[in-house]
Amino acid sequence: MSEPNYARAETLWKCGVLATVTDNVVVVTGARRCEIEDALEVLPVTMAFNPRVETVMGSSLSTGFSIRQGATDGTLVMLADMPRLTSSNIRLVSHHFVMENGAHVVRGSHGAKLGHPVILPSTLYQAARQLVGDMGASSIVHQSRLRTRLVDLGSAAVVDISSEDDALREGAVLRA
Repeated sequence: MSEPNYARAETLWKCGVLATVTDNVVVVTGARRCEIEDALEVLPVTMAFNPRVETVMGSSLSTGFSIRQGATDGTLVMLADMPRLTSSNIRLVSHHFVMENGAHVVRGSHGAKLGHPVILPSTLYQAARQLVGDMGASSIVHQSRLRTRLVDLGSAAVVDISSEDDALREGAVLRA
C-alpha cells in the first residue's frame, strides 16, 4: 500500500479537533510514529507512543489515558482514520455530554450503528488505563453499566479508512 500524505495534517487538525477542543489533546502513535509526530509537531498536542502496536485499540487507549493531565469531567476519544468527522460533529457530541452532566457515555452513531467519537466520563479513567488487547472501551462501558447516549452523526460516525481504496474514495493523496 502507498503511504498516506501527511502534508495537510496541520490544516486538517485545525479544522477538526483543534477547532473544537483546545485543551489536553493527546495523540497516540504506534506504527509510523516519526512521520506522524513530524507532521503534527507544530500543533499544541501531547504525543504519546504506544509501543504495543500489535494490540492497537486497548493499548492505545491505555497509553492515552495514562498521561492525562488535570481534572476533567470527560475525555473525547476519536480515531485518526475517520475523515468525515467535523468540528460540528465534535461540538454536537460534546453538547450532549454536557447535557448529561458528564454522568453518561456519549457516543456518535449512524442510526443504531455505534461509531465515534466517544466521550468517556471521568469515572471510567482508571479502567481505561488498564485496557489491554484490541478490545477498546466497549468492555469497560458495558461493565460500568453507565447509560450510553447515542448521537446520530450520519455516516461520519462510522466511515473509516481501512484500505488504499477507502483512502482514495475519501480524497486522500497517496504517494509511491
